[in-house]
Amino acid sequence: VHLSVSQFDRKFKKLLQMTPQQYLLKVRINAASQALLYSRRSIATIADEVGFYDQSSFTKAFTRQMGQTPRVFRRTYAADAQ
Repeated sequence: VHLSVSQFDRKFKKLLQMTPQQYLLKVRINAASQALLYSRRSIATIADEVGFYDQSSFTKAFTRQMGQTPRVFRRTYAADAQ
């Protein structure tokens, strides 16, 4: 895109009101949410599939973003999704 990293970060943030890192985290959490609702794969497997280092870091990020743990999210909403 012919921009420095800092220029890209500034333009991205101005356009989307979030940094590229925040956007990537949001995309990963959204993908994980869908997997939690529509699959029976383990939380650790889903964490790995969406790009987290381990289940612990995934659970912390998911809880910060969604306000509940992945397990509680799955128990609460998976029955409604199917």
